[in-house]
Amino acid sequence: MVAGLLCTVFAVTHTMNGTSTVLPALGTVDLEGGMKTTFTYVWHFIGAENLLMGIALLVTAFQRKPSNVTFAAYLIIVILVVTKIMSSPV
Repeated sequence: MVAGLLCTVFAVTHTMNGTSTVLPALGTVDLEGGMKTTFTYVWHFIGAENLLMGIALLVTAFQRKPSNVTFAAYLIIVILVVTKIMSSPV
């Protein structure tokens, strides 16, 4: 349960920090338009991943039936696999 809470808190703080400090700073740096879009996408993708992981861990913490815990474990595996696929160079 603690890991789920921490993942959720980190997702919120990561997104808030990016929205208030990091992403606005991209406007002052001379980067290509595609780089700014990619950086913004990756920043939000990490926040969404942390949020989904936190929710899956919280669901797992409150389940008593093994089938529900197994589903949450598979959900975490799917999140990690999708993250790996999305971060692979094309």
